[in-house]
Amino acid sequence: MDITTLLSSAAVSAVVSVIITFTLKTVLKSAIEHRYKVELENIKKQHHLEIEKLKSQLAIVAATEREMTERRMSAYPKVVSLVYRTRNMCRDIAGHLSRGNLSLVDELTARAKDLEESLYEFRLDLQRDLLFDRLHKYKNLVINFGIRASDVKFFIEKKQEERAETTRKELSEMFKEIDGEHLPIINAMSSYGTSQQAVPK
Repeated sequence: MDITTLLSSAAVSAVVSVIITFTLKTVLKSAIEHRYKVELENIKKQHHLEIEKLKSQLAIVAATEREMTERRMSAYPKVVSLVYRTRNMCRDIAGHLSRGNLSLVDELTARAKDLEESLYEFRLDLQRDLLFDRLHKYKNLVINFGIRASDVKFFIEKKQEERAETTRKELSEMFKEIDGEHLPIINAMSSYGTSQQAVPK
């Protein structure tokens, strides 16, 4: 074999080697790029799913919060109004219950019942806002006051003035506790949006 053939053979081998190397390099580069592209697409899809899931969860939380706020805004002013009214009725009864305003006792009993029903109707929100126990205590004070006021009414109707007067003094003491409880309740409930509502006198 002469030198020319040898050199020619070596040149062909070198060219083939370069072509094979270039082809392999191109194929491997393309395969690696494709693999990373697929992985990147999978990561993007995963992130998109996570974002959609998070958006859905946030929408549920926002809807729940909105529903709770709307429920409070419809419920709490009613409860505040009943607390305020019952306190004022107790004040008027403790101050001066006479033949002229005996119907106030019946009105107090009816409003106390409304308050009791409202407490149980809105118990879920009141409990969550840590208001139920205090309102329950207030409601019991008003009911007990109403019972004693009914006794005064009975004594007045039966013209037993001495017994009526003795029981009136009990009412004055009972009212002090009611009076001390009502304002903290109104203030606490106002922090949940009732402060902008008109409270009847």
